[in-house]
Amino acid sequence: MIELLNHIGRLWWAWTASMFWQVGLLILVIAGIDLLTRKWAWPQLRYALWSLILVKLLLPPSWSLPSSIVPELRPRVARVLQWMNAERPAVDGKPATIADCGFRIRPSA
Repeated sequence: MIELLNHIGRLWWAWTASMFWQVGLLILVIAGIDLLTRKWAWPQLRYALWSLILVKLLLPPSWSLPSSIVPELRPRVARVLQWMNAERPAVDGKPATIADCGFRIRPSA
């Protein structure tokens, strides 16, 4: 039971961390656009820009395009985790795996 709760906690933390940096980056981008267009943009346009944050908060953080930077980072993160596992001694007789961290690795083409 405790292991299940720990797993759910890890999944929730990963989701929250992803959502935090994505929304934070979106806020910075929209604030920059808002500062640049404040004098000549219609209030409706500025309102629509800030409404994008609400839309992002309603969408899950795992939705991404294949052309985004995230698919390119996954193999690199996997290699770093493998390197860290090689440096760390085995716990309970078996080494930690990338699957334990919740990553799904796609085979490289």
